[in-house]
Amino acid sequence: MDAGPSSSEDEACLAKEGGAAAAAEMRRDAGGAPSEPPYPYGGSGADAGSGGPGAGAGAGAGAVHAAFAVLGVGSLTPFNALINAAVFYRARLGGTPFAGTFGSAFPLAFTAANVAALVAALRAGGRAGGRAGGRGGGLAQASARVSGSLWVCGAVFCGLAVQALDASVAAAAVFWTTLAAAGILGGCCAYFSAAVVGLAARFPATCTQAVMAGQGVAGLGISLMALAADALSHAAGPAGEAAAYAEVRNGALAYFAVALAVVAACRLAFQRMLATPFAKGVLGEEAAPPGERTGHVGAPLLPSAPTQPGVAAGVDVDVEGMQAEDRLSAAAAAEEAEAAAEEEAEDEEDFGVGYQKLMWSIRWPAAAVFGVFAVTLSAFPAMTALVAPATGTVGPLARPGLFVNLGFVVFNAADLLGRVLAQSDGVDWERAFGKRIRLALYAAARVVLVPLLAACNVQCPGGTGAGAGTGVSFLAESNVPFFALMAIFGISNGMLSSQAMMLGPGLGQRLWGFNGFRERSGEIMVFSLTLGLAVGSLNSFLVQGVRCAAA
Repeated sequence: MDAGPSSSEDEACLAKEGGAAAAAEMRRDAGGAPSEPPYPYGGSGADAGSGGPGAGAGAGAGAVHAAFAVLGVGSLTPFNALINAAVFYRARLGGTPFAGTFGSAFPLAFTAANVAALVAALRAGGRAGGRAGGRGGGLAQASARVSGSLWVCGAVFCGLAVQALDASVAAAAVFWTTLAAAGILGGCCAYFSAAVVGLAARFPATCTQAVMAGQGVAGLGISLMALAADALSHAAGPAGEAAAYAEVRNGALAYFAVALAVVAACRLAFQRMLATPFAKGVLGEEAAPPGERTGHVGAPLLPSAPTQPGVAAGVDVDVEGMQAEDRLSAAAAAEEAEAAAEEEAEDEEDFGVGYQKLMWSIRWPAAAVFGVFAVTLSAFPAMTALVAPATGTVGPLARPGLFVNLGFVVFNAADLLGRVLAQSDGVDWERAFGKRIRLALYAAARVVLVPLLAACNVQCPGGTGAGAGTGVSFLAESNVPFFALMAIFGISNGMLSSQAMMLGPGLGQRLWGFNGFRERSGEIMVFSLTLGLAVGSLNSFLVQGVRCAAA
């Protein structure tokens, strides 16, 4: 654990705000081996597979991890499906003023709506969190965001599929409706991702890692589909204009169909996850059916008197008296739960922890995940899509389309490997990467890979090539350096982003001592990730412009 200046700053902040116990815990951790942050709502991180809070909490832990992985796939699939349908939109909008702008307009609309929706979600979560005792609005709000986002995404992809089938729609209408669809999908994905990561933060850190791994699977799956489509297109041989258009249209329909299937799978996985004993043990009464909820952890709130165990049929009992006692017990339990919630909310208010202070507490993990994706999007996919095979390349790899798609597969496969390695038990990655500022510095250091990728055989718009004037000509003379750089770029992206996303929620909870801050910290981490995507997307124009100006 990094016990440098950042640690002392956090301790001073905690002492000032009355968090002496938390500061003492941080000092103990600074001198020993890194430890898992306290398990939310009782228990420890080890409870994930051996019980945990509530009876039978260990049962269904594997199903919970699998469900979060599926939800991670769903958080990234809409964007990938829309972006990979670019070949269809290039053919559909060809010869119109929109042909040169849709490639940047659709991703920007998606990202802008994503950031705006996340800001709104954070503001709404902050208000709801204060009323709900610091739990970010609770399970009901998360469920509403997940379900609502999935329904809207499904409807949007159905509309895009219907529009693709109708060739009579004007090009302008296709452009503007698709631009609006990109914005809607971006907003829905923001609410969906914030809810999923916030909910995963209330479980052991491996559940957050499952979400990140699912995102890696989504990227790899879509890139493999694109590679297969290119291979099949080449195998079919040359085709007429009508047949070629039908081919790219069917490819777009395949992407939309996959997105709809993933939406349905996410809906099913989310419902099944909430029904597992493990999820009920972690989430407590919020996940229990209405008839089984309790005012506190214990027996059902209001059992039916005539069916109480031990009372045989036909035995004369004072039913009215028992029901009256049950009503009094229920009222007392409800008052106790309400008083506890009010006390926790008052403690939080006295503690003075809002989103700004919470952001400052997890600033280094948030900066790390921001830096990772800001650097990645500066070069991938905008500039890497312009890299062409080296001179003298023969065979299938000489085809630019196959070459670029293979590069995407290499990046996404390495990214998925990095996300999986981030939770490997065989290596102490926490000691290797550090906990706070070192993780952010490692993320920023990846910027050196951007000029190296730019020195590869980039073919700028207008036919301008690379090699001369780059200063690293050997990178443009062979295909091996490009694929090696893509692998390094991908594995560092997956590993560092996963480490940051697992560290942030637990660190926020541990520093301030409130379980609900895990969920809030998760939402802040998602916002930092999305902001990094937006900044990287904008920076890609600058990187590409500088690279092509130097060619």
